[in-house]
Amino acid sequence: MKMEKSMLKFLLFAFFITTSCSSNLPKIKEQKVQLYESKARTYQALADSQRLSSPYSSPSLQNRGGLYDPSMRMVYLSEAKKYRKLAEEAKAQSNSGK
Repeated sequence: MKMEKSMLKFLLFAFFITTSCSSNLPKIKEQKVQLYESKARTYQALADSQRLSSPYSSPSLQNRGGLYDPSMRMVYLSEAKKYRKLAEEAKAQSNSGK
């Protein structure tokens, strides 16, 4: 029982040491920027697909609702804007931290 507790404490200590190391911070910030930019591109592509696609894929589906929602384009655009802003903030934060 004591061995398990000491092993758990050691693992937690090792985890905190490896995650809090200052040499890892720039890599983590760069990954965060890349993640935000990737999400922004994805939401922008979704917004573009809503704009470019027709509301109905075939004449037989014209009477069905819910297949095309123009308001979703605005949601996608706002999400893309949000992630672009987060990416810019993360870039500024990483540049000020250097």
